[in-house]
Amino acid sequence: MNRLLIISAGLLFIFAGSVYGKDSEKVAQLSISPKEARTKVGREVSIQIDVQEGKDLFGAPFYLIYDPKLLKVVKVSQGDFFKKDGKRSAFLQKVDPKSGRIIIGQTRLGNVGGMNGKGTLVLVTFKTVHAGKASLSFESVDFRDSRLSSLEVHTQTAVIEVE
Repeated sequence: MNRLLIISAGLLFIFAGSVYGKDSEKVAQLSISPKEARTKVGREVSIQIDVQEGKDLFGAPFYLIYDPKLLKVVKVSQGDFFKKDGKRSAFLQKVDPKSGRIIIGQTRLGNVGGMNGKGTLVLVTFKTVHAGKASLSFESVDFRDSRLSSLEVHTQTAVIEVE
């Protein structure tokens, strides 16, 4: 009887750990702020690319997709997320105006561990060139932790309406 009770309790513990362990882990969110913006042709508009629920985030490469018929990239710069603790990080960006893609690559440098929490990864300034609704979205998001294991990431889109 004691043996059956011990086995049952052990199985319950394992099952509960697998169910509750997965649900309690939060998934990183990659979002654009503001989610909706309205401006006029010829003006500049700035957006932030933010991460929430980052857990041991060590590297954050991704593509930001935009409509090159409506928007022209003016400036791309690194946000403060990877620099919050004063450790070194690398930031690379390349704008492909023909395809409407900004290639972003950033990582922590050295044996320093990943970052937790929320913050701004990238700041982008666009100049509006034609009227219409320009969608902003992500492709090839490949967040990695300090062990270089893939992290699950949910992304959100945004829209810039140009009048």
